Amino acid sequence: MQFAWASSSIPKLLGNESYVTVTKEEAKWISNSYMIGDVVGGFFSFVIFNNISRKLSLYVSCLPVLASLVGILFANSTLVLYFARFIGGVGRNMNLVAIPMYIGEIANPEIRGALGTFTNIFINLGMICVTAITTYVSIRASAIVGVVVATTALALIHFVPESPYYLLMVSRKDDAKKSLQVLRQSKEVDKELDDLEVSIKKQMEQSESLVKKFSQLFTVRANLKAAFIAIFLKSLQMLTGVSVVIMHCHAIFEQATGSISPDVSTLIYYGVMFATCFFSTSIIDKFERRTLMVISCFLTWLVLTVQGIYFYLNMHGYDLTFLTWLSIFDLIFFSVAYRIGLGTVTFIMCSEIFAVNVKVAGVALSNVAFSLSSLIANIIFDYTEDSFGIHTPFWIFGGLAAVGAIFSAFVLPETKGKTLDEIQQMLASSKKRKEKNVIC
Repeated sequence: MQFAWASSSIPKLLGNESYVTVTKEEAKWISNSYMIGDVVGGFFSFVIFNNISRKLSLYVSCLPVLASLVGILFANSTLVLYFARFIGGVGRNMNLVAIPMYIGEIANPEIRGALGTFTNIFINLGMICVTAITTYVSIRASAIVGVVVATTALALIHFVPESPYYLLMVSRKDDAKKSLQVLRQSKEVDKELDDLEVSIKKQMEQSESLVKKFSQLFTVRANLKAAFIAIFLKSLQMLTGVSVVIMHCHAIFEQATGSISPDVSTLIYYGVMFATCFFSTSIIDKFERRTLMVISCFLTWLVLTVQGIYFYLNMHGYDLTFLTWLSIFDLIFFSVAYRIGLGTVTFIMCSEIFAVNVKVAGVALSNVAFSLSSLIANIIFDYTEDSFGIHTPFWIFGGLAAVGAIFSAFVLPETKGKTLDEIQQMLASSKKRKEKNVIC
């Protein structure tokens, strides 16, 4: 809900009926303060989640989100909105560390991809919810709904089992067995439990200090490769413009001068993003991760380039009334292209490729890159749009998507169907990758 908050709320804040007086420049930083908090949240995640259980991490990650929504509900000045959005960004990053880490450790390899996409389903459901309520009711009404959702989440976390990986890490084998029995809905888990125990012993080092865990990301070959891949993928995910489109959706459709109102166009766009989550769930474990990434990046490059050309011609006075449908169609196609790989494979791979002893550090570091890239992408959009025209950021993001297609084809490892231990062995290998780079 908070990710898409700016798209529908900023126009309201700039209107005559706003409950807080806001200038256009202040509105930019109300939006961007969320991404700044996202960056800071990465460092909090690294320090806090190294010292607590996976289940407690889920609890902790809910608290800043709840505090942010309460702040938005009772805000009486721009300063309060800055702070509330900042705190919400901290919570966002904590969620993006805690949730993938938990999912990666509880899921069977065969369903890990599909299970990971459920996060995207609920992200998009929240985007639709906040946009509809803010557009047709009020900003404060959407904040009330958010408070209810966050409070419900805090209550429901009580019922999820602790990660068996974490329990084995802290020498609680009996509890790990019970947890695994709940997760697998079977009493016969001894073989899997033994395999997990052997895998964790291989990956754990003697030193458990925060500095040691972080340094191991750069001194152990497998960890270094995992960190490089995760940082690149997370940066690419945001630098292809998805956060910009989500957070500026209303403004983009307003400039596109389409035949459908910006409010309705925004809801249609978020609705399609929600629907494509189910499509991605059905294909994520049927095709190679690398194949999906190449296709996703190529189609994203194509659609962003076309949208940039449309804005360029429109800005220079060409009569495009016969193409009023193009922007909504183009951005809908963008959501499909993004969801095929960039929006799902990136999330899943970053939960798969880190060894357990550096998982928190690795996921937190990659999410700092994710947050910084999102902030950079939003700043690029805000200021290149004003200086050079709205087509410019679309061409920049499209070019970066093309780079992502090349990287995915020739550098990205294939993790589909592999256990976490097999992935670590593959990353640690110094031999040239044997599998073919099949991209279609």
